[in-house]
Amino acid sequence: MLITKIIRKDQGFTIVELLVAMTAFTSMILIVSIATMQLGRMYSKGVSSIKTQEVTRATLANVTEQVSFTSGLVSQSLPQTVAAGVGSYTRTAYCIGNVRYTYALDRRLSNSVSGGHSNATKQLRRVLWQDNNYAVGCNPVDLHSTVTIPGKELLADNIRLKKFDIVDVLGQDLTNITIETIFGESDLIEYSGADPVKCRGQFVGSQFCSVSNLKTEVYRRYPSSI
Repeated sequence: MLITKIIRKDQGFTIVELLVAMTAFTSMILIVSIATMQLGRMYSKGVSSIKTQEVTRATLANVTEQVSFTSGLVSQSLPQTVAAGVGSYTRTAYCIGNVRYTYALDRRLSNSVSGGHSNATKQLRRVLWQDNNYAVGCNPVDLHSTVTIPGKELLADNIRLKKFDIVDVLGQDLTNITIETIFGESDLIEYSGADPVKCRGQFVGSQFCSVSNLKTEVYRRYPSSI
């Protein structure tokens, strides 16, 4: 009588194999997470850049239109430093025809800032205000005031002016316009002395900072000599 002996051999994972598998799986999860975070940063950076560019282009178009269809030279007020809220800020105005642009550099727009202005956080209730309600002289309006002022704000929340120049070319019916804006908190911006320069690279949150620089030369349809 032949008796067959069946030997059952059960095999499982060794601890070394399990550790290798867990390491590979963890590495894959880590790579996917890093890639997702990087895509998120790129998307946020794109949104910030588009928003900043759109606001700057709209502002440049606004000023260009006023210069193109207005006779007379561009006038500029003297800078005025005023105490407001926490600290002080400097405001200046450009006047083109009956339109006035009052602005403050390196102050980001915030409608909710306490007292209308904060020097510590560089926030201001109005940053680039357009109106046509001045009678004599080109004097800037209060950008920090809670009083309703007829006119409109040209920038958007969390955007500041780095540069705002409207300069007539001497002896010609040409005007050079330069507008530079920065979107983002102050700690995301690299400064040269007291002047904002650019977004800080390789910095946590740098995707929420963007710079836009536009300039144009405008020919007056109604010459300033008329």
